[in-house]
Amino acid sequence: PLMLLLAVAADPPPVVIVDRDNVQIAADCTVRIPAGSVIADADGNGVIHITAPCTVRFEPGSVLRGTAPGVHPDTISGTGIRITSPGVTLAGDDAAPIAVEGFRIGIHATGADGLSLDHARLDHFWRPRLASTPQAEASGDWLWPHENDAGQWRTNYGGAIIVERASSISISNCRVRRAQNGIILDRVTASRIFDNDASFLSGWGLALWRATHN
Repeated sequence: PLMLLLAVAADPPPVVIVDRDNVQIAADCTVRIPAGSVIADADGNGVIHITAPCTVRFEPGSVLRGTAPGVHPDTISGTGIRITSPGVTLAGDDAAPIAVEGFRIGIHATGADGLSLDHARLDHFWRPRLASTPQAEASGDWLWPHENDAGQWRTNYGGAIIVERASSISISNCRVRRAQNGIILDRVTASRIFDNDASFLSGWGLALWRATHN
């Protein structure tokens, strides 16, 4: 007997247009950001809020930009993507990375067990105007690493990627430039952070606080 197998293509995930602050995402989708958009995080709690397990992709050319190019970095504020759910995947690739720029914090995840972040491109974040010169170092330029139980690293310094109180996460193939800090892991356990490039920063490329078995 002959068997006929029919392959039924799944419907593509819906497109979510991000053109304003406080866009909520709770299901699989592709994010579209109009070219040239600048979307300020007016209330300081994130432009995109991911609140349920889902997979989020960006359309090619979409950039979540919180500050116009040319603004001095010590005046930048706000958060780009806020994640408050386990089971979230931010799935970028070379053609369509998760592109975020012009914030104090690029991607901020809390309690996001199982988070997967791949192929993010993070550029032009908050960083202070340094007082050190080729002739003399200014002690005020040093970051203070010894206290973070109240989230001081996040509030005082910011970072391109900040993950707090999570386990079994994966961060890979992410690139950070023109920031003070790259990746901050605060109470993150049993996770894999690999093939990332957080270079030429004025602070930490990778900072760990009470993190173990990673």
